[in-house]
This record gives sequence, C-alpha cells and structure tokens, in this order.
Amino acid sequence: MAKPWPPHRRIAAGSAELRADSRYNQDVENIVSRFDLGMDVLTVVFETPNDSCNSFHVVNYIDQFTQHMTQVPGVLSVTSISTLAKFANVGLNEGNPKMTALPRDSKALQVAVGYLPEAGGLFNRACTMMAANVYLADHKATTITPAIAAVKEFRQQVNPETLGIKVLLASGNIGVLGATNEEIEARELPMMLYVYAAIMILVLLAYRDWRAMLACCVPLTVATFLGYWFMKTLDIGLTVATLPVMVLATGIGVDYAFYIYNRLLIHLSQASR
Repeated sequence: MAKPWPPHRRIAAGSAELRADSRYNQDVENIVSRFDLGMDVLTVVFETPNDSCNSFHVVNYIDQFTQHMTQVPGVLSVTSISTLAKFANVGLNEGNPKMTALPRDSKALQVAVGYLPEAGGLFNRACTMMAANVYLADHKATTITPAIAAVKEFRQQVNPETLGIKVLLASGNIGVLGATNEEIEARELPMMLYVYAAIMILVLLAYRDWRAMLACCVPLTVATFLGYWFMKTLDIGLTVATLPVMVLATGIGVDYAFYIYNRLLIHLSQASR
C-alpha cells in the first residue's frame, strides 16, 4: 500500500496530483535541492523593436529586470539573454571575470549574442521577442504572488515605453497558475455569494417560511467552512483541479439540509393530527 501523502508536501515542489514518494516528485525535489534550477518557470516576454539584440539599452533593460527578480524571495535563478551574453563576453575575453558585463558597443554585443543558441527560446530570429525565465522554488501561491507582483512593480517603476519595449505576463506553468489564481481569487467570493443568494431565494419560495431558509442555509454554511478547513489542514491549494472539493462540500450541505427539513415537516404534520 502506498504511503499517504504528508500534508506539508501537497503543494511543495513537484506535481500536486502525485504522491510524495512518486519518482517524478522525488526527481524534482533532488533537482531543486541540489541546483539553482526549479521546475516551476515563470516566463516574462519582452516585445521589442526589430534587431534589438544588438541594442545595449534594450538588453540592459532586460538585465535590470533580471537583477530585480533575483532579489525576490522564492526565486532560485533567472535566465535571460543578458545573463548569457555576459558569460559569452567573459569567454571572448580570456575568461576574465571583470568582463562579466554587457558590451556597450553594438558590434561587440552582436558578437556576444551570436554565440547564444536561438533554440533556447530567449529570443527569436528577428530579435523582436526576448524572454526571461524565472525559476521558482515551488508553485505555492505565497511564492507565485510576490514574483508576479515584482514583475508588475518593475514594469511601473522602470517605464519601457521610451525604448519601445512591452513587458508581457506571462508564460510557463507558473504563468498559467498565476493567472488561474488571480481569476479564482477574484471570482470565488462573488460566486459563493451568488450561490448562497440563489439557494436562499429558492428555499424561501419553496417553503414560504424564513425559518426554513435559516434551517437549510446554516448546514450549507457549516459544510462550506468545513471544506475550507479540510483543504487548509491538508495544504490543498484552491485551484481548478481542487475546486470540486468545495463543490462537493456545498452539495452535501444542501442535500442533507433539504432531506432533514423535509423529514421533520412530515413527522411534525403527522404528530399534529
């Protein structure tokens, strides 16, 4: 029999759908613990003018972004065209560590960038798109939210419009998770309020008694908060994949409330005869 998943490992590095002792999650844990490379990637895309790989100001802007993101808690490392161009420039200057910088001359920068593989996905052939891969330690909301907030903060503080750069969020599995988390956070409370309001109105129309509405909605509220407590205790994040847990809790609360109230009405009517 497989060992149960410890609660603190459910939203750690790896896949939440697999157990902690699965081969994939063990490999991910070893990679994250031994290297500055996470399996959770937030890819920020920079839309730039044509042939921007040879522009020092554009590549330097991306380098400033790279340095900014490395200071964010939960970020293991950041890979961009600027970081690789610096390493290439060191190699072109006999490995002198003092040359770990971006060449200001466009031709020298073109030579350094020319050593970078286009297949790495950090820029396209026309140099109208560049990207920075931000590797995170895990995919918890407490890690994703500060990283995305740091990208938005940098975009507001360092205005790229003068350089013709557009900073676009975001790609990678963390980009998808971040967008999903934002939508769930924005829609969860209104959705719950709409469901509660619809149930209260329908119960009031069906039984024509405010006490029936109270008797049916209290178990619904209790079941909902028990579902939240269950997910918090087991460290289950509220995502599209785990949202059915809350739906199940709400459904159980409504069904049993209606069943118990109907049975009580039957027994009370029989007792009054």
